Amino acid sequence: MAALAREFGVHRQKIYDVRQQAEDAIAAAFAARDEVQAGTFTLRVSEADIARTVIAMRVATPSSIRDEVALLPIIYGTGWSYGKIQAVLVDAERRAATHNRQVDLSPVSHVALDEMFN
Repeated sequence: MAALAREFGVHRQKIYDVRQQAEDAIAAAFAARDEVQAGTFTLRVSEADIARTVIAMRVATPSSIRDEVALLPIIYGTGWSYGKIQAVLVDAERRAATHNRQVDLSPVSHVALDEMFN
């Protein structure tokens, strides 16, 4: 301790104080880790994440807007209104229509439809 105090030009008590702060920080870090239950974590969710979920539910499942309003709080702990979900879906449909108009399907001669859409 004396050598460190001389090297940094401080009193030995300062070195003892810093050591105690370091020990407290290490103890707190490991105590916090013990308090977290296995398998728990924090997830940051953006509006874009929720919008992707809304669109994915509509495309991949036969989800109505009512279904999505009910499911968002279960998935994310927060929800959106009917109007906001409708606006996201309308915007996605508009962007998809614009994209689809630019795709040339004339070379396609056969299709295999999914049974969901028959």
